[in-house]
Amino acid sequence: MTAWRLVYATVDPFGFPTQASALVVTPEVGEGAVPLVSYQHGTVTRRADVPSRLNDEADLGLILAAARYLVVMPDYLGLGDSPGRHPYHHAGSQATAVVDALRPDVVAALRADPDHPIRLALRDNDLHTGWVPAVPTRLYHCAGDRDVLPLNTQVALAHFQAAGATQVTAVDPFPLANHSFCAALALLQAKQWFDSLRIEP
Repeated sequence: MTAWRLVYATVDPFGFPTQASALVVTPEVGEGAVPLVSYQHGTVTRRADVPSRLNDEADLGLILAAARYLVVMPDYLGLGDSPGRHPYHHAGSQATAVVDALRPDVVAALRADPDHPIRLALRDNDLHTGWVPAVPTRLYHCAGDRDVLPLNTQVALAHFQAAGATQVTAVDPFPLANHSFCAALALLQAKQWFDSLRIEP
């Protein structure tokens, strides 16, 4: 799957043009069209605490995309990449921010066209091409990583196991670690594991 930030045109509470942002999560490339889900997040007080910044609610989009839904999660006005203050409890502008996030041609085309250029690019970037590790392989991740989400590891592991891999394992060196700290721990543990596999002459 791929998660990306969409910045789109909409209107403010007075009807003037403005912009808003949303998180769009596309499922793994496959056959046929996929259903569209629009999710509206709960109350937040900070501009960055929104789906397009991969807050906790963004996890729902990843879960749905793993089940082959195309997910659009608008941030609302005044949040994310939208300028100005957030018009809290303003039904009209919340509605337009939601509807306009669903209107861009790219979303409609992605949903309907399995050969859309973005889908083709995703397909080219897809590492799940039938290759299965034939030697012991470890996939390192940390549950607290918000930059490269652990779901990547989970999806890859499930794919390899479904394809018959028997020597692939997922390792979480420290569940509370962020991306940078996790990378350092993973490198240290990988080095220790490599050392255990060495055959001295």
